[in-house]
Amino acid sequence: MSLISLVTSRLTNRSAPVTFGVVTPPRLADATRLPDGRFQMTFPTRVGLKYQVQFSEDLVDWFNAGAPLIGDGQPQTWIDNGPPLTPTPPQTTPHRFYKLIVLTAP
Repeated sequence: MSLISLVTSRLTNRSAPVTFGVVTPPRLADATRLPDGRFQMTFPTRVGLKYQVQFSEDLVDWFNAGAPLIGDGQPQTWIDNGPPLTPTPPQTTPHRFYKLIVLTAP
């Protein structure tokens, strides 16, 4: 018996059953900079899902912009006007990037 067959015959690869769900990433219905410099996004929601808007000024470090939003099946509109959602108004920074993530699935 070779060493390889001896080692592999004693190894197992078992785990308890795992259940997971796949959620389609949210898609923005609209994202725009308003005439006064604020940023607005509108996105569809599903009942019970939690959505978190995040922002970055360098595409490396991401921060939550306010508390998560709970989906109610209706489109949600989120507006960045600075504090308390973000540290400064978007028009005062050279670059600000946003993303929308789903935190929980049903």
